[in-house]
Amino acid sequence: MPGLWARFTFRDGDRLEGVLPRNLLEWPATGYLITPPRAAATRQRVFVPRAALTGTELLGVMGVARVPVPRRQPVEASSRQLTIFDP
Repeated sequence: MPGLWARFTFRDGDRLEGVLPRNLLEWPATGYLITPPRAAATRQRVFVPRAALTGTELLGVMGVARVPVPRRQPVEASSRQLTIFDP
């Protein structure tokens, strides 16, 4: 699941880890809507109010690994090709 893996520390010392969406516009001003690592049918998403937190840590960025694209060989211009700027 792509997103930002974060750890939240609450006022009472408890900690909760989850995945935040990468789009910052999806983060409400009042808190965070996270997906826990082991989402079950009863808790697919958890709302964490900002007022209840003492700290937030970014643990990693999760997503699809990018595969390097092979570089193309340069194409030589044909002798029949007209050039724009002739000397």
